[in-house]
Amino acid sequence: MTAQLAEWQVPEAVIGAAVLCTSELTTNALLHAGTAARVEIDLSAERLLVSVADSGTRGQVTRAQTETLSSRGRGLGLIEELSDAWGTDPTVRGSTVWFEILIPAG
Repeated sequence: MTAQLAEWQVPEAVIGAAVLCTSELTTNALLHAGTAARVEIDLSAERLLVSVADSGTRGQVTRAQTETLSSRGRGLGLIEELSDAWGTDPTVRGSTVWFEILIPAG
Protein backbone atom coordinates (compact mmCIF):
# COMPACT_ATOMS: atom_id res chain seq x y z
CA MET A 1 0.00 0.00 0.00
CA THR A 2 2.81 2.40 0.86
CA ALA A 3 4.46 1.83 -2.50
CA GLN A 4 1.20 2.31 -4.42
CA LEU A 5 0.33 5.53 -2.61
CA ALA A 6 3.85 6.88 -3.08
CA GLU A 7 3.65 6.04 -6.80
CA TRP A 8 0.37 7.99 -6.92
CA GLN A 9 2.24 10.91 -5.26
CA VAL A 10 0.01 11.00 -2.19
CA PRO A 11 1.44 13.28 0.54
CA GLU A 12 3.53 11.44 3.14
CA ALA A 13 1.28 12.48 6.04
CA VAL A 14 -1.71 10.92 4.28
CA ILE A 15 0.27 7.76 3.50
CA GLY A 16 1.30 7.36 7.15
CA ALA A 17 -2.25 7.80 8.42
CA ALA A 18 -3.69 5.50 5.74
CA VAL A 19 -1.20 2.71 6.41
CA LEU A 20 -1.82 2.87 10.17
CA CYS A 21 -5.61 2.87 9.74
CA THR A 22 -5.44 0.00 7.24
CA SER A 23 -3.28 -2.00 9.63
CA GLU A 24 -5.83 -1.49 12.40
CA LEU A 25 -8.74 -2.58 10.19
CA THR A 26 -7.00 -5.67 8.82
CA THR A 27 -5.96 -6.66 12.35
CA ASN A 28 -9.58 -6.24 13.48
CA ALA A 29 -10.75 -8.48 10.63
CA LEU A 30 -8.27 -11.18 11.57
CA LEU A 31 -8.91 -10.99 15.33
CA HIS A 32 -12.66 -10.40 15.48
CA ALA A 33 -14.03 -11.88 12.27
CA GLY A 34 -11.47 -14.66 12.05
CA THR A 35 -11.17 -14.33 8.30
CA ALA A 36 -8.79 -12.91 5.76
CA ALA A 37 -9.33 -9.29 4.78
CA ARG A 38 -9.61 -7.73 1.33
CA VAL A 39 -8.27 -4.18 1.06
CA GLU A 40 -9.37 -1.80 -1.68
CA ILE A 41 -8.00 1.69 -2.22
CA ASP A 42 -9.45 4.44 -4.37
CA LEU A 43 -7.84 7.81 -4.96
CA SER A 44 -9.36 10.94 -6.43
CA ALA A 45 -7.98 14.47 -6.51
CA GLU A 46 -9.87 15.25 -3.30
CA ARG A 47 -9.68 12.11 -1.18
CA LEU A 48 -8.29 8.67 -0.47
CA LEU A 49 -10.89 5.99 0.26
CA VAL A 50 -9.79 2.68 1.78
CA SER A 51 -12.11 -0.23 2.55
CA VAL A 52 -11.33 -3.46 4.37
CA ALA A 53 -13.80 -6.31 3.90
CA ASP A 54 -14.05 -9.61 5.77
CA SER A 55 -16.39 -12.58 5.52
CA GLY A 56 -16.91 -13.16 9.23
CA THR A 57 -20.18 -13.28 11.13
CA ARG A 58 -19.19 -11.27 14.22
CA GLY A 59 -22.17 -8.92 13.99
CA GLN A 60 -22.15 -5.13 14.06
CA VAL A 61 -18.79 -3.32 14.02
CA THR A 62 -18.74 -0.80 16.85
CA ARG A 63 -16.20 1.39 18.58
CA ALA A 64 -15.35 -0.01 22.02
CA GLN A 65 -15.11 2.07 25.16
CA THR A 66 -11.61 1.47 26.51
CA GLU A 67 -9.73 2.09 29.70
CA THR A 68 -7.01 4.75 29.48
CA LEU A 69 -4.20 2.23 30.02
CA SER A 70 -5.72 -0.58 27.96
CA SER A 71 -3.49 -2.07 25.28
CA ARG A 72 -6.46 -3.15 23.13
CA GLY A 73 -9.67 -1.68 21.78
CA ARG A 74 -8.32 1.57 20.39
CA GLY A 75 -8.41 0.78 16.66
CA LEU A 76 -11.65 2.48 15.63
CA GLY A 77 -10.93 5.43 17.91
CA LEU A 78 -7.60 5.83 16.17
CA ILE A 79 -9.30 5.66 12.78
CA GLU A 80 -11.80 8.28 13.93
CA GLU A 81 -8.93 10.61 14.87
CA LEU A 82 -6.78 10.06 11.76
CA SER A 83 -9.46 10.04 9.07
CA ASP A 84 -11.97 12.60 7.91
CA ALA A 85 -14.80 10.06 7.79
CA TRP A 86 -15.31 6.35 8.43
CA GLY A 87 -18.13 3.87 8.59
CA THR A 88 -19.25 0.27 8.28
CA ASP A 89 -21.27 -1.64 5.73
CA PRO A 90 -22.51 -4.97 7.15
CA THR A 91 -23.58 -7.61 4.65
CA VAL A 92 -24.80 -11.18 4.83
CA ARG A 93 -21.27 -12.28 3.88
CA GLY A 94 -19.34 -10.25 6.46
CA SER A 95 -18.67 -6.58 6.83
CA THR A 96 -16.73 -3.76 5.25
CA VAL A 97 -15.18 -0.98 7.26
CA TRP A 98 -14.00 2.07 5.33
CA PHE A 99 -12.27 5.34 5.98
CA GLU A 100 -11.66 8.47 3.95
CA ILE A 101 -8.79 10.94 4.21
CA LEU A 102 -8.99 14.24 2.38
CA ILE A 103 -6.01 15.16 0.20
CA PRO A 104 -4.64 18.59 1.10
CA ALA A 105 -4.66 21.11 -1.75
CA GLY A 106 -1.29 22.04 -2.99
